[in-house]
Amino acid sequence: MAITSGVRAPRALIKIGGQSFEVISATVSQEATKTSSTMSAECALDQFPGGDKFFAALSDNKAEVTVDGVQLIGGEWDTAIINYDHMTVSLSGQDDSEKLQEKKSSEKFTNQSREEIVKTVAQRNGLSAQVVIADLKAGKLWQIDWAKLTDGVSDAAILHKLAELAGARW
Repeated sequence: MAITSGVRAPRALIKIGGQSFEVISATVSQEATKTSSTMSAECALDQFPGGDKFFAALSDNKAEVTVDGVQLIGGEWDTAIINYDHMTVSLSGQDDSEKLQEKKSSEKFTNQSREEIVKTVAQRNGLSAQVVIADLKAGKLWQIDWAKLTDGVSDAAILHKLAELAGARW
């Protein structure tokens, strides 16, 4: 028997410019591969203070999509397309892991634990990391692996390889 009374549809909100707005529709694509997750939303233009001028004056494009108060994704809005015929705004963006995909690295992490390396990579990309791994130092024994690991690859590839070596997934 289906429940038909007392049930409401989930409520999705987006955050842009530090303010929350209701959406007509929203999509979140969370990836478990070596690409960043994406988000998109369509909103009524008239709910933004100043309408299209809101986007012209926007200095903070930090993004968030929530459903019933639970954050699904956080990152940055990359694109805002205003449809004046339908008076809507279509937003699209990527999560914060995008920075890890873009930044390349060629460095050695001599005498640093895997945890220290992960935290270093996360911090230089404006992210925080919660890591619990056995304390194994990179040094003479691991020098070749670490050099290969960071030979012009993305920061995301470094984290992936460290997780793989630890028998974990990130």
